[in-house]
Amino acid sequence: HREMLDSVMHCFGLRADADLNIMGKNQTLTDVTVKALKGLEGCFAEFRPDLVLVHGDTSTT
Repeated sequence: HREMLDSVMHCFGLRADADLNIMGKNQTLTDVTVKALKGLEGCFAEFRPDLVLVHGDTSTT
């Protein structure tokens, strides 16, 4: 997944404000979800966004 994301970001000239670095070997969907929520908590505290747009993925469907 990471390579696909990097390719699309580069193609559209996008740069992420944060990298949660979630992906790991042999992890469960629960592991992914926990890492995402913990990482997002820190991002929300740091960036204090006015709006958050969320796109679902395999751990949310």
